[in-house]
Amino acid sequence: MTLSFPHIARGAVLASALLALAACGDKPLDGPDALVDGAARAVPAGYQIAQSPSGLIVMRDGAPFAADEGAEAKKVLSRWCGAQGVNSGLDDSFSNGTWVFPGGCK
Repeated sequence: MTLSFPHIARGAVLASALLALAACGDKPLDGPDALVDGAARAVPAGYQIAQSPSGLIVMRDGAPFAADEGAEAKKVLSRWCGAQGVNSGLDDSFSNGTWVFPGGCK
């Protein structure tokens, strides 16, 4: 497999975003620190969820999200949020293969 400039650039953007999250003390939301309905929650396989100053970020492993795949990203975050669901609205946004949900979980 040959990587083209857009693939390398996208990887650099995602890597810098994750490094920025780490530098701010934010971390991927998984494991015992992330509780839902009193139990530890896990990020669904094939996805990544992280907290940023902008809100909850949903990324897909492998092929990045497209702008028209917000429903899939919302469904993943809804499963992660648990019974209370995701606080989705007009401020949800798409950028560089990721979806951002500023309202987070309800």
